[in-house]
Amino acid sequence: MTGTLPSNWVSVELSKAVMYGKGKKPKILSEKNREGFVPYINIKAFEKGVIDEYADIRSSRLIDENDILVVWDGARFGLTGMGITGAAGSTLMVLKPVVCNSKYLYSFINRYYSYINSKPKGTGTPHVNPDVFWKLLFPIAPLNEQKRIVAKLDAVIPRIAAVKERLEKIPTILKRFRQSVLTAAVTGKLTEKWRGDHSEVESAEVLLERIKAFRIENAKNNRDLNAITKNLKEGLERLQNKEAPYPLPDTWKYCEINSIGNVYNGSTPSRKVPAYWNGKINWVSSGEVSNTRIKSTREQISQDGFNNASVKLFPKGTVLVAMIGEGKTRGQTAILDIESTCNQNVAAILIDHGCVLPEYLFNWFLMNYERNRNFGSGSGPKALNCQRVREIDFILPPFQEQKEIVRQVDKLFALSDKVEIHYQKARDRVDKLSQSVLAKAFRGELVPQDPNDEPAEKLLERILEEKTKMEAELKGAVRQKRRAPKKNRSKSTSGVKMR
Repeated sequence: MTGTLPSNWVSVELSKAVMYGKGKKPKILSEKNREGFVPYINIKAFEKGVIDEYADIRSSRLIDENDILVVWDGARFGLTGMGITGAAGSTLMVLKPVVCNSKYLYSFINRYYSYINSKPKGTGTPHVNPDVFWKLLFPIAPLNEQKRIVAKLDAVIPRIAAVKERLEKIPTILKRFRQSVLTAAVTGKLTEKWRGDHSEVESAEVLLERIKAFRIENAKNNRDLNAITKNLKEGLERLQNKEAPYPLPDTWKYCEINSIGNVYNGSTPSRKVPAYWNGKINWVSSGEVSNTRIKSTREQISQDGFNNASVKLFPKGTVLVAMIGEGKTRGQTAILDIESTCNQNVAAILIDHGCVLPEYLFNWFLMNYERNRNFGSGSGPKALNCQRVREIDFILPPFQEQKEIVRQVDKLFALSDKVEIHYQKARDRVDKLSQSVLAKAFRGELVPQDPNDEPAEKLLERILEEKTKMEAELKGAVRQKRRAPKKNRSKSTSGVKMR
């Protein structure tokens, strides 16, 4: 924040170079514009340019397009803007430059947004720390040089912003690319050529019969056997009234998740019993199911916790689906790379027959994320449950083709991951470039100095004189307003109360 300035520059605390005052909520607000009213600049109007309220001039703190506005309270505190006319809302601080170029001052404050935002005041609603903000050392260049700096910034910063705007389109493009890869993968288009070269592979219909036989033969007890046969029977009945969502290759088979594996959920051992926790048995919460491979868990339960809760230990390769959550969580998926239990908000699909690749099933859930989220039930926030997960549609390819699908998806996703890494680096460079240009501007390195310019020392004298004069005029106007009868008080003193 300090450094060597050109010899004809000076620096001063920001509070000494501006008039400033907090906005306020006027006595009268209207949804329609009418005589004696101006646009009310609240946060929505400030950030998005959307004016939906108008303020009574006489009870407002007025601003013009040369005033600098700073969000003083709330999550976006420190955000800066200008070029707006109307009435300042109560969450905004209004700065009126004294003699200095408005855009020059605006650019200076904008340069320190991250610094200001990193040092809030208040433990509840954060707001700008006045001890930090008003003590910023404002480097004052000669007035003509300020104009040259602003002209240079006006030429350079929009070009940087345009590059950043183009870069910000890349995440959306990558998201669409990945979705198109997944769609091609699970509809058979991605492996169309591969199928032509491998016509001898076992069909998915035969594969599905082997899966069914394995599950029945390996049921651990009569209860599991009855559940498997009941679910398979009900699934066949539902499939009679269903159609595949798109045309399938001849060797593929339309079925349900229930057709390929057993679906379980878990539970949460009592938090009131410390002995149930901090053990060695992995335990997955729904928040950890975030379209990834799970190699470790945030929490572990003890053997006592395992024995006293309805949990099951799932092997590596089990595919998990989050069933609860209005944010991104519900419908997200994961693959276990470790043995683990899970909580009651996670469905575990056990595919221990080795005939469906966990990675293929994972990709299926990724592709159908939005659709599966809407498959939930309940009158409140939508939620999945184990039965709903069993009923989710599934497209089964031959086993060898599953391997080829996973190989090709991994290859294409790896390319998109590389692009994303390059995007992140490019975005960081662009962000740093903007700050670098602003830093040069306020070190006197962006434009050359002109020895014929009035030195900043003289300019500072004029600033301080003008500010003293303005403060005296405001005090006089306030005293006059207080003495005047209420009905005769002029609206001429209704502007922002400045310091």
